[in-house]
Amino acid sequence: MKIKQFEANTEKEAMLQVKEEFGKEALIVSVKNIKPRGIFKLFKHPCVQVTAALEDKEAAAANEKQIIDKTVLETEEKYDNIYHSKSIENIEDKLNKLEQIIRNGEKDNNLIIEKEQVSEKNIPLINLIYSQLIKNEVNEKVANKIMFGLNESLSKGNIKMNDLVSIIYKRIINELGDIETVDFTGTGPKIITFIGPTGVGKTTTIAKLASYFALNNDKSIGLITADTYRIAAVEQLRTFAKILNIPVEVVYNNEDIKSAIKRFEDKDLIIIDTAGRSHKNSEKLDDMEELLSLIPRNEVYLVLSVTTKYKDLISIAESYMNITDFKVIFTKLDESICVGNILNFRYKLGVKLSYVTFGQNVPDDITEVNPHNIAKSLLGGQG
Repeated sequence: MKIKQFEANTEKEAMLQVKEEFGKEALIVSVKNIKPRGIFKLFKHPCVQVTAALEDKEAAAANEKQIIDKTVLETEEKYDNIYHSKSIENIEDKLNKLEQIIRNGEKDNNLIIEKEQVSEKNIPLINLIYSQLIKNEVNEKVANKIMFGLNESLSKGNIKMNDLVSIIYKRIINELGDIETVDFTGTGPKIITFIGPTGVGKTTTIAKLASYFALNNDKSIGLITADTYRIAAVEQLRTFAKILNIPVEVVYNNEDIKSAIKRFEDKDLIIIDTAGRSHKNSEKLDDMEELLSLIPRNEVYLVLSVTTKYKDLISIAESYMNITDFKVIFTKLDESICVGNILNFRYKLGVKLSYVTFGQNVPDDITEVNPHNIAKSLLGGQG
């Protein structure tokens, strides 16, 4: 069967879209109101979202429509509190409760995957969640891993639909892994270096993180830029530094980096900006590797744009993995309504996630990666 979500300003307009594309044979799976909120801004304006299904007559048996009608009706009647906006508890509430359970370390036996049991009446929900993951650009291989075993467990017994959502939610959280951000433990100044291709917002991200730690954490900071290939990048960093009253050192060759770090040895945090490098230019990457080898106690962050194609993200990261270990910062979340590539990236390479940025405002538009927000967004909730 074909499942699709239709959005419009009113329920009537959404129903007209359903009728126009699916005809009178359409099955209405859910109707809910969508309000814009959350850092990912999945929806720009309040609207009504109607999820409809249409039988694939060529692939389905003659009596399949009757079975699906009955299944959808039972699902809507029994779990109306999940799918309809007028209910007190909807899927957003469920996801928020799951986040609270996991954050508090509370036990929830429904999250034990090994003992999962699913009823046939949940098949439409499984298909709907899978469709939602694909819609959010989750790679099919990743989506299949998240959904693995659910259909095969149908014969084992019954669980509530909420429990099925719990299993999938927890699997996404586990796939994203632990988040690692700047850690100030240890002696001496913390040194972090930013690397990445051009055009991903590396210098702006440095300004955001520097101002965040200076203004919110009262850290003394020194900035070093080795990005002398772009005059604009140096001037941009100097402008931010002047506003924040943070000193800046410009280094023109690798040998100058040690002396620049020494001048900032009284600081809590030293942030080093490097020139954007093409991951296809092996000579430039060799220069980068040499520079990184001269920086003591170095913690490296690879900056990538979430708007970059998945294959390019992997290619870029694999090139840099040949010269250093790193954590990842994803930028420009405000320019994409889909965050599936973050999950895809983590699944493929296993690199630790760190921060995300979602606008041009300094220092507001940066935050630590929140696996709960990503999971909720991928499942159709508000991140």
